[in-house]
Formats: sequence, structure tokens, C-alpha cells
Amino acid sequence: TLNYACPSDLEGSYTATVLRDGVELAASPYTDYITMTGVGTYRTTEVGHWIGGLGVGVPGYTFTDVCGVIDVPQQSLVEYYSNVVQSTEPGSVDPVTGVIHIVYSISSSGWTSVYDCTYVPD
Repeated sequence: TLNYACPSDLEGSYTATVLRDGVELAASPYTDYITMTGVGTYRTTEVGHWIGGLGVGVPGYTFTDVCGVIDVPQQSLVEYYSNVVQSTEPGSVDPVTGVIHIVYSISSSGWTSVYDCTYVPD
């Protein structure tokens, strides 16, 4: 996949609504800022249900946008813990509204939670 094939401009402030295993987070909705870190590559401010951060590592998670298809590549939780963060299905960006939809999981040896996230541009 080539990130250069389609323009991607998702950096900005979003109102995030997040379901964890089908239940809306108590902190949801909240403001999340998405930063472009490379061509078609972005990092959120928040991850999972730890709104406000974990106090270590790099806040948020990384995702890619290739022609409106979103992927969360396998990565460590906040680049610090051994928990695995990754897509469970392809996400999307609505080309008209700019709404981003991402579904990813966070797993450890004893549990897995699925996060269904909708980001609406502020």
C-alpha cells in the first residue's frame, strides 16, 4: 500500500465517542487531537479507556490512512507496555464529513477489549 496514492489531511481536533466492548466509556465523548507524524500516518492523544494518559510512554496510538481506509498497525500500548494494540477491522474516513471510524483491540495474555471509535471533526 502506498500512502502517496491519495491525499490525507486528518490532523486536528476531534470529538471522540468510544465504545469498549459495546459499552460507551464514562469519559465519552471527549476531545482528542490527531497529529500527522508522516505521510498518511497519524497519532491520537488518547488510547483505550485511559483518557488522560498512563503517565509513561507515548500517549495515544498510531494509525494510517491509505485512500480513506484506516488501519491500526500492531503496536505496543503507548509504546511502553507489552499489551498489543491493533485493528480488528478496516476503519474509514467519510470524504464529505471528515468523520473517522476506527475499531481496534488492546490485548494482554489474560484479556482482550475492543474499542469502537468515532471521531467527529471539531
